[in-house]
Amino acid sequence: MANILLFGAGKSASYIIKYLLSHATADANTLHVIDLHTAHLAQLFPNNAHLQLHNINIVDQVAERNQLINDAD
Repeated sequence: MANILLFGAGKSASYIIKYLLSHATADANTLHVIDLHTAHLAQLFPNNAHLQLHNINIVDQVAERNQLINDAD
């Protein structure tokens, strides 16, 4: 896994997140998840160094969205 960007944190997202995190290596691999509501993921995957949650509105917060896209592999 490298820098992966996932849009949406709906009910089925937890399965792909769990899969990707289980395959993360010790190097700087990060899974970025963008959604308006990510609190449930923080509870499901507490203190995970490979998971970064971003509570942004992809329509209104264009600069933040574009920066995350540019930084992703």
